[in-house]
Amino acid sequence: MPAVVQALADRGAIVEIIHPVDPIMNLSELRVEHDLYVLRHTSGVSLSLAGALHELGAVIVNPYPVSAALRDKIVTMRTLQAAGVPTPASYLAPHPDHLRPLLDSGPLVIKPYQGADGAGVRVVRNDGELAAVNHGCEPLFAQRYHPGDGRDRKIYAIGGRLFGVKKVFPRSTEEEKHGEPFALTPQLHDIAERCGRAFGIDLYGVDIIESEGTPYVVDICSIPGFKGVPDAVRLLTQYFYAAAERAARGELLSHRPHWRSRGVTSMPRPQVLTDALHEHPALQAWTRVSAGSAQACSIEVLKRKRQFAVYRVNGVGPGRASIIAKRCRQATGDVERVVYHDLLPRLSLPSLRCYGSVREDDGQLCWLFLEDAGSSPYRAVDPYDRVLAGCWLGEMHVAPVPGEVRNQLPGRDVGYYRQVIYRCRLRLLEHLADTPLSAEHTRLFRRLVAFCDVLESHWTEIEITCGVMPLTLVHGDFASKNLRIRPSAAGERALLVFDWQFAGWGVPATDLAQFIGRVASPDLGAYVSVLNQRGLHIDVQDVQRLAACGAVFRVLNEIDWATVDLPPGDPASLGKAVAALQVYDSTTRSALKAVNEGWA
Repeated sequence: MPAVVQALADRGAIVEIIHPVDPIMNLSELRVEHDLYVLRHTSGVSLSLAGALHELGAVIVNPYPVSAALRDKIVTMRTLQAAGVPTPASYLAPHPDHLRPLLDSGPLVIKPYQGADGAGVRVVRNDGELAAVNHGCEPLFAQRYHPGDGRDRKIYAIGGRLFGVKKVFPRSTEEEKHGEPFALTPQLHDIAERCGRAFGIDLYGVDIIESEGTPYVVDICSIPGFKGVPDAVRLLTQYFYAAAERAARGELLSHRPHWRSRGVTSMPRPQVLTDALHEHPALQAWTRVSAGSAQACSIEVLKRKRQFAVYRVNGVGPGRASIIAKRCRQATGDVERVVYHDLLPRLSLPSLRCYGSVREDDGQLCWLFLEDAGSSPYRAVDPYDRVLAGCWLGEMHVAPVPGEVRNQLPGRDVGYYRQVIYRCRLRLLEHLADTPLSAEHTRLFRRLVAFCDVLESHWTEIEITCGVMPLTLVHGDFASKNLRIRPSAAGERALLVFDWQFAGWGVPATDLAQFIGRVASPDLGAYVSVLNQRGLHIDVQDVQRLAACGAVFRVLNEIDWATVDLPPGDPASLGKAVAALQVYDSTTRSALKAVNEGWA
């Protein structure tokens, strides 16, 4: 990537190209000397050197454990299969003779189980060709051969953006290496995202063959050449430069544990179900909404807690894309349905499609079925993401909402938060009176009671601060976990917002909270700019004070959510709640300080 190296240097980065054995290297003197290392070649001594630097704490793109895994076809294919990615049937055999019975069902592709770039790949159609395979002492890795419908599909991912390029194989001319761009179908987009999610990376290439209309992933590469990607040099330069900046700030850490437990993304790897899917309640509920049978290829468990759950059902949406199936209380499901059906479509904002909902027989729970927002995370540490969030919120908060729709939303005005104070304080006091608490937990609960008391003593100031904005639609849990970034083929980035169960009609303070817990921390300057453009003229200082109130409201919400199902008198049930309360206990002082500074 000489052009990328030059572009990084032009931006002021210090770039060094490392040749592992040129001229000689004393391993005892090997040190981490750069903010970021890019492992361009993942074979031989380059990979070994990356492993040594990894053990010394270096930040590497892509991380050494992932890069090593992707060179191993056995690890790669089994990981993709477990993630619900369609792959050819794959086999491992100690000798060619063991593969002979498989030829009765059609040709096989034989390839080294350790390797890349298509080296050593051959198609075997009969016994004679199989006998000619020279495998040495290594076992044979084989896959079922599927003849392609035209050219192979290459999908490249750069920081969450996906690019499709059609290429012939093998490729010889420069024109053939660049191929022809093509628009991804929802199915191919979903498959490519699942590949990255399986390994926790957002810079990679996927090789796909479409045979008789069915796509199969035959390989995934850590850092491919990205030939054929429009404006690839600029995109890669931005990606590496931003990664180096984050590494220099300590926001990217070395991933020393196993790559499957700690990837470069904070989203956990979900459990994947592949057996007896037709019996799964999510699929059974979906068939009632879609008015027909549905054949899912897998179901991913994204969240499961007693009666409530969220699943990704792969292969049943439009174009065989994934859908999200959410099981929740009927009351909160009704709120979300109003937002998705009656509010978001009225706004000139990107939003997720709601495919429908269905009530369970008891009437207490329901299922919501939504468009999958994808896996590109929102990062509150990224100023571009924060500006996107600020603009999105500004547009939402000034959008007109018809009275008949507004009346279906729960109230979230200042009075609502005063009621939250009352019920939080009551629960905490009940536990102090009736639950055998340790000395540490007793002090924690008393501090939180004092926090509630201080807020109530300043309620007049809170009402004045929140009065600068008219009541509006509020999300109520505008946190990074409920946001995704969706890039488009034109290079635009859209913010997608979901999980509206705490939405209501009220003051927008909590949506604007800054750097407390995992809130989105939208850029307040961008937010105010949108308000002013839409005719609502408010000073940045007023919005900053409003966001400070939002921070204390956020702490109240967290106390409320952590204590709502905790019966007094049972200390054994406090474990998880106390852990959450301890996190937000450390933020109460900073939240109150920010509010007090706004009133000074």
